[in-house]
Amino acid sequence: MRAIFKQYVETHWWAFLLEGVVAGGFGLFALFNNIKEIHTLAIIVSIVLMFMGALEVLRSLMAIKTQKDWGLSLFIALAEVAVGAFVLLNRNGEVEYLVVAISAYMIARGIFDCLVALISFTFHIDRFMWVLSGIVGTVLGFVALASGDYDGSSVFWILGSYMLVFGVTDMIYAIHARFVLKDIEETIKRPVKKKKISS
Repeated sequence: MRAIFKQYVETHWWAFLLEGVVAGGFGLFALFNNIKEIHTLAIIVSIVLMFMGALEVLRSLMAIKTQKDWGLSLFIALAEVAVGAFVLLNRNGEVEYLVVAISAYMIARGIFDCLVALISFTFHIDRFMWVLSGIVGTVLGFVALASGDYDGSSVFWILGSYMLVFGVTDMIYAIHARFVLKDIEETIKRPVKKKKISS
């Protein structure tokens, strides 16, 4: 188990950290920006989602030999890219479609994070953080869907709130995983004391 975890973290902790920085940065931007044009907001959302999806596709493919949930991760990553592409292609269309797509993404992403946390994570603190993040995403997705405010700006703010939570969770997980990896490496390097054979 330790060898598998070490191999996974060595190749993936940086991806979680990068994804967290992007998501958290977008969250802060969404919460504190003054942009009101839905066209511009849609472009920003699409770029963020497609970048995160592409990063997750890469991470999923790298995890084929080490993670049993890589197929589920690949599916949600492709869905993330698809949602981003849909938002970009429909930036000049009906705002209602964009709202539904973004709301559905938050709900699906939240459920996915809960499933992955319960299936894959070894440490209780990591599992708790990801389940909490997933619940927040699912709840906010339904809030956005039921808000009835189809000017797009409020949904952009709701998505930003979720992305901030998701980004912070990603970064904490990456940092924690890196420290765990360091402990594993020190344990491996530590010489094994030979037991003295009593005569």
